[in-house]
Amino acid sequence: VGTDGYDDRRRSRRPSGQNGFALGMYREQNIRFQETNIDFLLSYNNKLNDKIGVRFDAGANQMNQATFNGIAQTNALGIRGVYNLGNAADRPVLRQTDATKRINSIYGSARFDYLNKIYVDVTGRNDWSSTLPLDNNSFFYPSVGVSAILSEMIKMPKAISFAQVRTSWAATGNDTDPLLIERVFAFGTLPSSVINTPLLTNAGLRPERTSAFEIGTELRFLSDKISFEANYYNNLTTDQILQAPVSQASGAINSLINAGKVRNAGVELLLKLRPVTIKDFNWDVSLVWSRNRGTVEELAPGVSSYIIGQGPSGGTVEGRVGGQMGDIYGRGFARSPQGDIIYDKVSVGGTTIVRPRVGSAIIKLGNYNPDWTMGLINNFSYKNINLRIFLDYRNGGSLVTQTGALLYRSGVITETLVGREAPITPVGVLQNADGSFTPNTITTTGQDYYRSYYAAENVEANTYDATFLKVREVSLGFNLKNYFGKLPVASANLTIFGRNLFVASTNALRHFNPESFAFNSGALVPGFEAGQLPSTRTMGFNLSVGF
Repeated sequence: VGTDGYDDRRRSRRPSGQNGFALGMYREQNIRFQETNIDFLLSYNNKLNDKIGVRFDAGANQMNQATFNGIAQTNALGIRGVYNLGNAADRPVLRQTDATKRINSIYGSARFDYLNKIYVDVTGRNDWSSTLPLDNNSFFYPSVGVSAILSEMIKMPKAISFAQVRTSWAATGNDTDPLLIERVFAFGTLPSSVINTPLLTNAGLRPERTSAFEIGTELRFLSDKISFEANYYNNLTTDQILQAPVSQASGAINSLINAGKVRNAGVELLLKLRPVTIKDFNWDVSLVWSRNRGTVEELAPGVSSYIIGQGPSGGTVEGRVGGQMGDIYGRGFARSPQGDIIYDKVSVGGTTIVRPRVGSAIIKLGNYNPDWTMGLINNFSYKNINLRIFLDYRNGGSLVTQTGALLYRSGVITETLVGREAPITPVGVLQNADGSFTPNTITTTGQDYYRSYYAAENVEANTYDATFLKVREVSLGFNLKNYFGKLPVASANLTIFGRNLFVASTNALRHFNPESFAFNSGALVPGFEAGQLPSTRTMGFNLSVGF
């Protein structure tokens, strides 16, 4: 039996005079979470004969979760600067959510090995979830895996010290959050009043299903000085639990449905090297490379797009049939058939200048997922000293930044120095009366150029390549055990570390963290950045002593 939980008390303040909070704001929030697990497990391990070994496991689990979220908020302070609910000049908004969840599970596994060369693993698990309707609250997910150590079965070249191939198939199920299968009323503004909730629940909701196939290999060379692993996976998720928009004439905004077929496929590669091994000194290198693609193969009947996240300025992260998970959509530049930006003439103070035209169509602007990622770890050890350097590289992907738009429009970054002393001639075309296009030759002021080109509603102009290289961590460790002499110390280690020490990214993103998220309605929205705080470097030390 094990239990874990936390109690988080939060307070938020907004001074008077802020946009959206003319009279100030004060909020108190209390979040409690508790999870208790009860487990039972039986194991049996034996040899059927001198060639075949077996291991059986059977068990059960009951998981109980309890959550509480209470919010009290006033949007008008009676006395300026006094942050207390008793100082509310309005009727405070009170919200409270209590939810419980239980999953009962039974599971079993069997492993067979033949001469410690061929392994077969079979598992099965069945869950019963309280968050699903009684008729659909049970879901079973099995798995089977086979691996073979070829270096123990076939005579290999001397340079190959180990060779293994493996493959597996597994099915998994997933439930949802509590309170989503029966529609209930919410308390209204007036005392003793109730209102409809904005979500149509689903009494016939089914669990999500995912089938996963994987195949891989592991090779080691030169007495394990070089090792290489490669894995390919292909996962298909069906009956995803989604909130699809509905006509508000129904009294709701979204409806909970089972829909969608999403496939995730990718490759993971791992290379380990020990380039140098001499007396008292070792150099180890680990290189990890991965690439993943998530494709939307199907949505619910009549649904062509599912909005995963709503970013600022009308930008969205959507899943569209035939597209990829993480695609970013929004408005962009109006362009000629040749792809040139169309500029419109405008008169400002009697002077004719040009401004880019923003199209009305919603277009795909990128995808927040990287094309591929790579991690590199170098580990140097000399006697009792160890130096570890971890580099992280992300290639491709897109980020829409609202902060970038504000920086350009306000002219506070060095990129806006161009155009302060001489006018700018924007590169693009002008549309003639007959619909044809001619190259633009009209100049504009630097101020007007940046304010119009990087307009907040122009999501395309504020979308950048999110490629970056980060120094994730550098650590220097010392083994101090020998300094304790005859004292009863089993181990003693001192580590000095620094994290997030340096980042190199494309010029447009050098002012903020390319791994940023936007925050909308209590949810993180990947692919968007909005007013993020500066990222921080962390430095410290860790001393551990064992007896």
